[in-house]
Amino acid sequence: GSHARGAWILDGLNSLQELTPAVAAKSAHLFSLQPAWQIRTTNLRPHAGDMIFRGENPANGALVDYWLAADSTDLMLTVHDAAGTLVQTLRPSSERGVNRVVWNLRYDDIPLRGGGGEDDDDASRGSGTPGPLVLPGTYRVRLASGGATMEQRVVVNEDPRITVSAADRRAWTAFQREIAALTASFQPLAERLRAATPGDSTAADRRRQAQELLSRIGTLYSETGRWTGLPTADQRSQLEYYQRMAREISR
Repeated sequence: GSHARGAWILDGLNSLQELTPAVAAKSAHLFSLQPAWQIRTTNLRPHAGDMIFRGENPANGALVDYWLAADSTDLMLTVHDAAGTLVQTLRPSSERGVNRVVWNLRYDDIPLRGGGGEDDDDASRGSGTPGPLVLPGTYRVRLASGGATMEQRVVVNEDPRITVSAADRRAWTAFQREIAALTASFQPLAERLRAATPGDSTAADRRRQAQELLSRIGTLYSETGRWTGLPTADQRSQLEYYQRMAREISR
């Protein structure tokens, strides 16, 4: 079935190897996680032949496998950093059996339409643009179901092709998170202005300003997300200006 151009590989055997009778007897179980790599990819648009015959690459993220003895109505799956701070709330399946969800090694999605850089396809997950990539390090995935909570650690590694210093990497992530925070704080106002009464010229002008500002913020987020390194002086100046404009529009 590979047309002599590939091979089938089964990724992540942890759940099959660890699904013992004792585990199957539990109402829920979180399997161990393999180290994950933040591989930078690009979203190339193939021609029709590629779309038919190109195989599916491994998921770009951490494979989170878990067992449910029955359909769950209160399942929650979250990722936390070493200090216990919430990083992302995942969207798991709650059906009986072995389930899998992929953590994209990022913070929670931000309320922007598009503009997420190399992982734009992830925006199809439903709530906006993928958040900033987390810093390399050790994180904890936490599963809560039926009053029980369990955790497994996962090591996140940087793309081995990235050669920036640890300090520059931290600065890049901090800058992306600043943009994300501005978006999260300003977007509710933009939504309220979008729903303003038609015919109100003052509200219409503020609505136009708000949408233009969100568009510019999205462009800055996209541009900085496509290059791992220190933000430029111009990019910092842009963010300061957008923060100031958000305060003015919010008055």
